[in-house]
Amino acid sequence: MISKININKLTYRKDINLVRALAVIGVLIYHFDKKLLSGGWLGVDLFFFISGYLISNKLILGLRSQDNYFRFFFKKRFLRLTPALISTSLFSSLFAYNFLSPAELKLHFDSVFYSLIYISNFFYTNLDFYNSPNNKYLTMLHTWSLGIEEQFYILLPLILVFIYKKNKQIVSSFALLIIFSLVFSFFTMSEDLFYNPLGRFWEFLAGSLFMIFENFLRNNIKVKTSIFGMFLMLFSFFVFEDTAINNTFPKFIALLGCSLFLLEKLDNYFVNLKLIQTLGNISYSLYLFHQPIIAFMFIQNDKINELSFYSKFLIILMLFVFAYFNWKFIENSFKDFKFFKIMIAIYCVTVVFSGLIIFDVPDKFKILNIPNKIFLLKVKDSDILSLDGKSCDNRSVEESCTIVSKPENDYIYILGDSSLRTLSSSLLENPKISKFNLIHFTGNDCIFIFDKNPTKDSCPNKSIEKKNEFGKNIKDSIIIYGARFPVYFSGTGFDNGTVKEDIEVFVIDSLKEEIVKTLKTFDENNNLIILIYPIPTQGWNVPELFFYKDLPSEATVSYPNKVWFERQKESVEFLDSLELQNVKRIYPSDIFCKNIVEGACVGAFDGDIYYSDDDHLSLKGSSFISNEIMNYLSEK
Repeated sequence: MISKININKLTYRKDINLVRALAVIGVLIYHFDKKLLSGGWLGVDLFFFISGYLISNKLILGLRSQDNYFRFFFKKRFLRLTPALISTSLFSSLFAYNFLSPAELKLHFDSVFYSLIYISNFFYTNLDFYNSPNNKYLTMLHTWSLGIEEQFYILLPLILVFIYKKNKQIVSSFALLIIFSLVFSFFTMSEDLFYNPLGRFWEFLAGSLFMIFENFLRNNIKVKTSIFGMFLMLFSFFVFEDTAINNTFPKFIALLGCSLFLLEKLDNYFVNLKLIQTLGNISYSLYLFHQPIIAFMFIQNDKINELSFYSKFLIILMLFVFAYFNWKFIENSFKDFKFFKIMIAIYCVTVVFSGLIIFDVPDKFKILNIPNKIFLLKVKDSDILSLDGKSCDNRSVEESCTIVSKPENDYIYILGDSSLRTLSSSLLENPKISKFNLIHFTGNDCIFIFDKNPTKDSCPNKSIEKKNEFGKNIKDSIIIYGARFPVYFSGTGFDNGTVKEDIEVFVIDSLKEEIVKTLKTFDENNNLIILIYPIPTQGWNVPELFFYKDLPSEATVSYPNKVWFERQKESVEFLDSLELQNVKRIYPSDIFCKNIVEGACVGAFDGDIYYSDDDHLSLKGSSFISNEIMNYLSEK
């Protein structure tokens, strides 16, 4: 029982502060340049272990000594975590408002809101990273760990109360929960495991079990363990890479090292170094501030002007300064219970205001008679068709968006990857669409083929069996079929001569044969196939060029069309070779690389922006293709 466990109240330990310092520096270096410290991400796992170690001690002793300890515990946790999180959110938002592009700004405010209510791990689980800014530009991505930590703080007291009331053994209960969490981690194949608290709780509970057995282990292990423990932690930081980020083994090595280091309860010159202890003290603020500041640094370096080494050094130095002052004047100042009501009020106002920004404030709201960028430039994926408040892209087969004008109308099916994601919205803006019904079926890397997927990550949320059934039931209809064929056939990103897309795509060997078989099946089922040839890729993010490079609104964004013609050559030859009975071919390269500006593939012209990023068309860009399609259909 809880009352019989021999646990001593923990006092301040400088060796724990050293582990905090090591953990936060590991994470910081990893996010700055993971080539320097490939396993620095394990610093977060060290934080989880330490949290379990400390919090379980406080809870078990608190529940033993007083009946109303929960109220005290949650107040203390709130004052420990929330003031610094609010200050970080406000600080980063001021920079974000003046610094980020519309898409990045919208994502920043979404992240702030979900971070403040401590569920950002679930927000990032559901975020479409394929169509979002690169991870290194996400200012609040690191708050996923705060969500998991707060969820543990809520769950652990409930577990302890249950154990106490049922008169069960806490050690065996913790051990069973660790096994459950490990089994869950082992059998969960999805990359979403990274943000799932069930796959992380074993790390906290491992810290809890270590706390319970620490004195026993210290009394029975007579050898010095701190050096080997430090070696294991450093070894894990330098040896493991983020390809193993969901694997248990690297975490086990790091946490074993932490246990062995803490077991000796070291208190020597190195542990007592003022620099080490200061880093440990500011570790929470340093963790909070490092992600937004490093993200802003990457945006400045990659999208505006390349930063010198000295500029980067100065930014990192300022990061430590901000963290120190946030620790000194926010963390320390507001941890007293007398500030609890004030902080609750500030917290509620901040959460409500953040919620209004992303959910409910009118788009034409103005501040000081100046259009507010938060609202006027807010990106809501309005170019992508949505139904019932959910994007039609990447839906399951059963949830595919269907727009019916009249039941007797012919059906248009849009089948393709994300390059066709805005085509439905564009078609629906054409008045001639009233004579047709529309079904939207697109997804990331989702070239529609039967019996297989093009890549292992293709067609999220769509099972192959359901996809097969769906496709084979399309008869006597109109199918719009397209994809980023040059990417899949070459396996590499696009190079426009100035910017190179740094991606590799690994598709099945028989992709071309599978496309042929799929289109022949559609053809045999008496469908009209509208074949969309490759949509020219721009290479650079067109809207961001206007934002970050301060281009005039009427500027032309383009590159020599011969670059694209060479890029699409294999795809065009393949599509031309298809022998289909009922087919209409649409050539986007004629639209964007011949008809607008001679000799150039155009991404923006005369105030119109044709792309939403580097390779996805905006609603304006899609309208060229949709108009050609509808003109053809209306003339048949």
